[in-house]
Amino acid sequence: MLSQATWAGNWNKSTTSVSEPIFSEYFYGNTVGEKSCVMTPTFFGTFTLKPVNVSLKLVSEVVGFDWAAEHARVGTSLSVNHEKISKPARELFALSQHAMQTADPQLKTQVKKLIVDIAEANTILNSPTLKDTRSKGGLCYGDGNDTKAICRFHTPLFAMQFGTNYLIASSLLKNDMTAKEQKVVEQYADKLYQNFSRPMFAHMNKQKSQFSQLANGGIAVLAHAYWKKDKKLAQQTFNLIFENIDRVFMPDGYIKGTSFRGVRGFWYHTYGTNSALAVIALADLWKTKPPPQVLDKVKKATALINVGIKDIKQFYSRPDPDGKQRNASYDEKDARHHVHQMAIGIAHLAKLAVGEVININADTEYKQKMPSEYPSDFTIGFNSNCMTAK
Repeated sequence: MLSQATWAGNWNKSTTSVSEPIFSEYFYGNTVGEKSCVMTPTFFGTFTLKPVNVSLKLVSEVVGFDWAAEHARVGTSLSVNHEKISKPARELFALSQHAMQTADPQLKTQVKKLIVDIAEANTILNSPTLKDTRSKGGLCYGDGNDTKAICRFHTPLFAMQFGTNYLIASSLLKNDMTAKEQKVVEQYADKLYQNFSRPMFAHMNKQKSQFSQLANGGIAVLAHAYWKKDKKLAQQTFNLIFENIDRVFMPDGYIKGTSFRGVRGFWYHTYGTNSALAVIALADLWKTKPPPQVLDKVKKATALINVGIKDIKQFYSRPDPDGKQRNASYDEKDARHHVHQMAIGIAHLAKLAVGEVININADTEYKQKMPSEYPSDFTIGFNSNCMTAK
């Protein structure tokens, strides 16, 4: 059987070379962060941690959930409607973080049971794989700006996203698990990796345009490498992610495809930049440095966020080098002229990763919508406000 690192090397020959990482104690830091990191600042909103029994019940509702059926019922190209898997995943992170931050033995036991229950139920594993969806057609936007068209690609994409959030939350409690509990989680994680993370990253990482959630799936593979303590897989994954960023982020900071997706181009630009910032912050934390040109491009992409916040027309004044996008809406009723609300820690990440200050206080819609996306960032797998530079 091929090693994890060999699998990564077979996806895409890497020419970037970063040093082998040194894993931090927890996926996103050497501490799990303060209790306040999973609560919105009072000047943005009033999100606080739910009572433990409420959170536990919310997460329990995802055990064995049929994501494929849910997406077929309510999903479109424009709106994925993923709340029934994203809310429990975000809440699981908060419970795991809180259990470790408070060192509460009872809460640890309750959260570990949920983690095992999700794994033993093979939750979301009945979702079609990328190979399944590509064989059945159903291109997003009907390959021609049809916002109501079914998008089968979203099913394995968001299954990958759920699995990544699950694994990062589980990893916080790994050292408190019994050998039996660890084995159950690892067997489930291996299936998630084989079905979703590995093939989705292999596919998305090769794209000549677009940069989206989980760094085009790279963070999903990094989460798997972290659980396995596979430094070689992590090293090769960083190389591939940085090559992808260098390929799709333009010298002035715009992202090919992503920044030009019609009336949601700015929204998607912040979505992609948020993931790039998370990868750079993780690389710094794990003692491996991104290439200078990657840092420069992401820094410029981050600076462009302030341009869009101040004057959206100025942000959109840059012509799309590839012409009109086919996976977008150009109808103003679908517009999202604000920082992506799920990027709850983008301002903190910007300072950590590239030393930029994002003026999110001036983005009224972001300030209104962002608190409802707490307690964790489903698009990168953890709450980046819990992350430190140490």
